[in-house]
Amino acid sequence: MKIRLALLLTLCSPVGAVLAQSPAAPSRSARTVDPVGTYDVSFVRQGEAGTGVLTISGEIGGSLKGTLEAHGHTMPLPTVTVAGRSVTLRDTADLSITLTFPDDGTVAGKWSGHGDSGELTAVKRQH
Repeated sequence: MKIRLALLLTLCSPVGAVLAQSPAAPSRSARTVDPVGTYDVSFVRQGEAGTGVLTISGEIGGSLKGTLEAHGHTMPLPTVTVAGRSVTLRDTADLSITLTFPDDGTVAGKWSGHGDSGELTAVKRQH
């Protein structure tokens, strides 16, 4: 009887009430983004505007891979890392693209490689 009373008092106290609550769902901005899809990208390289198509395939939580079609070339991006709302894609040399997916639906990022770097924007194609 004393144990039940002590347990009841603990759960009714402010600390006990906090301990008894189930963990809150992560905030929308803290959730991991699912980047799978095809994106039209715009960037500036050596002072000239460029466009391309970035494709990310696979499954979140599994194996993801990407490709970038730009300047008449298709570059495989076999390493794709997702951390919250940030996605980094890398080729086997030195190309790296980091995208950020804010809650407002825009996709912005930075790229570096082949002795150059810059910013980019991306728009996901709707199916």
